[in-house]
Amino acid sequence: PETDAPIYWSTTCGQLSVATDTISGGYASVTLTAPNYGCTAVVTADAVHAQKSIEIPIYEYGVDLDADPSSIPADGTSTSNMMTYVFDSMGYPIEDGTTVNYTTSMGSLSSSTATTTGGWAYVTLTSATTAGTARVTARVEGATAEAYVNFTSTNVGNLTITASPSSGIPADGASYSVIQAIARRTDGSPAAGAVISFAT
Repeated sequence: PETDAPIYWSTTCGQLSVATDTISGGYASVTLTAPNYGCTAVVTADAVHAQKSIEIPIYEYGVDLDADPSSIPADGTSTSNMMTYVFDSMGYPIEDGTTVNYTTSMGSLSSSTATTTGGWAYVTLTSATTAGTARVTARVEGATAEAYVNFTSTNVGNLTITASPSSGIPADGASYSVIQAIARRTDGSPAAGAVISFAT
């Protein structure tokens, strides 16, 4: 590997941490700091005998995406609110009416697009009927953000039943034993909402 040779960095926009560096063990690195406007930075490394460039898009927008709640039953009806905040390069809310595009890897969205008001845009994610994790992506031009929503299994995988007392009760028409059933999903989580029927 090349060592101790000089390398020269340049960019068409933004600011580099150094303009000249020394290759060590075949490697050299530089940090690009974005400007406060959108552009495509073409960063070039010039090692005298070789030159290469890479394009790095710098977006005017920033996007944050949150899911509430981040875990819902995989029943095909439960929903999670997807809340998107879009801001400009100065951190202020983007202009009203900006379009946010959405995709998901699982489940279904109430809409594939939404427009901002005060920087905020909203869609709803409905769960699939199979357990898994949905990756929801919000995109404004080239800027993206992702949020994850877990779809938890609705199948009861284990049922435990206990009686207290369990050693027997007198046949007096008044004594009783409390029967408790504990249901868990196939992933071991409590099976909230599961219907349990008792018979004797």
